[in-house]
Amino acid sequence: MTQTWMNQRFLRLAPADFDEGVHFVSMGNVSPLAEVQSLWTAMAKGQDPSQLAPVLKDKRALFIFANPIDQQQVQGLKDLVQAMDSSDSPPMIWAPHTVTPEIRPHNAVVESGSLVSSLMELGLDGIVSGEPQGQLLALTLRMWVHKLEMAAETVSDVMYERKRRAHNVEYYKAHTESLLWDYLRHRIAPIIPPCDSHLPSGVLDCIDGWSFGSCRRTANGAVYRLNRRRDNALVSGTRESAFLVDKENIRDVTGMMVLKRMVDALWMVSCDKWQHPNIQRLFQIYHSPSYIIMRMEYAGASSLHERLVRRSRRPLSFLKTSQILQQIFRGVSHLHLGPRVCHRDIKPENFDLHETADLLTLKLTGFHLAFVLEEGECQQRCGTVPFVAPEVLKNERYHPLPVDIWGVGITVLEILCGSRCVDEAMGLSEEGSKAYRRPDDAMLKSSVEVFGEPGSAGQMLQARCLAELQGFTALTPLVNSLLTMEPEGRATAADLALAAENLPKGTPTAPPLSPLPQLPTDQEDSQSVQWLDETHGNISEAEVLEEPEAEASRLLQRNESAKTAGTLQGPGLPH
Repeated sequence: MTQTWMNQRFLRLAPADFDEGVHFVSMGNVSPLAEVQSLWTAMAKGQDPSQLAPVLKDKRALFIFANPIDQQQVQGLKDLVQAMDSSDSPPMIWAPHTVTPEIRPHNAVVESGSLVSSLMELGLDGIVSGEPQGQLLALTLRMWVHKLEMAAETVSDVMYERKRRAHNVEYYKAHTESLLWDYLRHRIAPIIPPCDSHLPSGVLDCIDGWSFGSCRRTANGAVYRLNRRRDNALVSGTRESAFLVDKENIRDVTGMMVLKRMVDALWMVSCDKWQHPNIQRLFQIYHSPSYIIMRMEYAGASSLHERLVRRSRRPLSFLKTSQILQQIFRGVSHLHLGPRVCHRDIKPENFDLHETADLLTLKLTGFHLAFVLEEGECQQRCGTVPFVAPEVLKNERYHPLPVDIWGVGITVLEILCGSRCVDEAMGLSEEGSKAYRRPDDAMLKSSVEVFGEPGSAGQMLQARCLAELQGFTALTPLVNSLLTMEPEGRATAADLALAAENLPKGTPTAPPLSPLPQLPTDQEDSQSVQWLDETHGNISEAEVLEEPEAEASRLLQRNESAKTAGTLQGPGLPH
């Protein structure tokens, strides 16, 4: 009956009724009429489909006749499709074939389901609906051939267009990279060396006799520990660090200018005249195809913020707390009084820490927003919540030096009253306040509510100071002066320098320029500071512009994680 139905379907049809190059394959070993014998291949029972693949791959289209209720034929169909599926194989369409309609069972219809899905995944291109015969069969097969060829042409056009666009992107990217890192670097930031073609792309294994060790992710970028190598062996006791600036984050003139300001500030504080034991020094800059690599003084394995968070398990003694405060005061006061550098992101995360049994050494790091002060004021809304000064949030011009002093004041409160004590006082909980996620006028309002009244900062110190640090409540007048709302009435660097020499008890001796070997710490001490998000690590700064208030609010988004505070970024350059 299957053969009879096949004869009826092809009755009065000739090769000229089908498109040139079309070929038929029968899974049931059914023979065609003599007129179409040249277009026919019958697959014998048990025959390996891969034997037919070389013969069939040059055809224009394959129509495979198989009975949907004959599992053996369906399996043969799957094997053939799988054997034929390749980038140069012709379109393959399943033409169901059973028996004459009068005796055809009701389940002999191909319906969408797991069988169709599996065949499509193997490479089948389509399924003929029903079992047409005569001229309808010829027209249906012609329709399938043209339909699939049009689809293939469309896909080819789309792929060509995508490749063309990708080529254009690579072309313009290469020229943009050349414009940015050859021409603009030379014109705007000649202090940054040209790209060294001998350095490989990506993170390096070693550079200038230093091997890259463990990595610590900070809010500003990746910091690698460098170990000195001599004759392929590590030299003990010699360590530096490498700070990597991803060139992908510097995309325009503004980014190049910000990078230049950061490097200028680092070289200023690293010169023989202005270097200081509590400020990290820059030794050399390398330029690879992927990164600007700054080889710097090793400042410690973790940050002050990490140490404060772990204080419940590893308490800080009164002596070490005094050492911390003294070194912060000395470092920031030197920054302002000596090289006249504004940091603009003073916070515990930007003080790297090295600790021994009885001595704790701090070094100020994170100079991504710093610049050498000349004349004029700033308008850029930058910094970290809640360390950012209230005048920065007003979207007006401000003097940058008092901004650093405010950051010192909030840092002192976190040291003496507990990490995130100011966040709690301002209602900046992680799940609660909207302002915590997107600081705007509400952020400024919170600052005014907490610190607006004269003496409110000192009252917070008196009320929240940790029990073991009660002796530092004598700093209440200083804290009030550091956190005065009006920048004109705020303490100055000279006041910090004086306070550093008059701290209660346990004033430490001057810390060494190079840190002592680190004592073993618990496992958590070696954990990396996690990224805030991609935008915080991105160096971004723009010319002083009058931007819409909504855009400024968007740029002041709070970036929060479990261990680090977020950063506000916005337009405007210091004058």
